[in-house]
Amino acid sequence: MDHALNDLKIYPNPTNGFLNIQSNASIVSVEIMNQLGQLVISEIDSEGINSMNIQQLQQGLYFIKLKGMQGNSIIKKLIKE
Repeated sequence: MDHALNDLKIYPNPTNGFLNIQSNASIVSVEIMNQLGQLVISEIDSEGINSMNIQQLQQGLYFIKLKGMQGNSIIKKLIKE
């Protein structure tokens, strides 16, 4: 894992619909998977992703994979209220 993503924050978590992404590295890809590992949301933007609308997701636990411009990635838990 690249150290550029060590400072990454996603908030609020738990969230009820809008998610903010804060990182010193530019996040160019976000994938959200359910507990079965199925991809439920995918967003790619070479300009960088700072926030997402996840209101369409059901309540529960998800895993969010964030990928930086260098191809480095990190996975975090996400709770949707």
